[in-house]
Amino acid sequence: MANHGEHGVTRGSRPVLRFLPSCAHGKLGWDTMLAMIAKDLLEMLVCPACKQPLEYRQNPESLKCTQCRRVYAVKDDIPIMLVDEAMIED
Repeated sequence: MANHGEHGVTRGSRPVLRFLPSCAHGKLGWDTMLAMIAKDLLEMLVCPACKQPLEYRQNPESLKCTQCRRVYAVKDDIPIMLVDEAMIED
């Protein structure tokens, strides 16, 4: 179960989403805060097809491979890292 704390959303003791300092000052809305993927999680994720880094895209929320251009959707704060469901962008 996810816990919504002062500094982010956690499951157990592991951070799932982390709020940025600017969020606390009202510069970003609640939806934006929840849409952000923790930086350390993003650094661990790679494209399942070619094992290259992914870049986070906010609108629509997705992860794009920097090498093979596959785009993986993020649904309910969960990256869908299935090659068969990824779209390839030009």
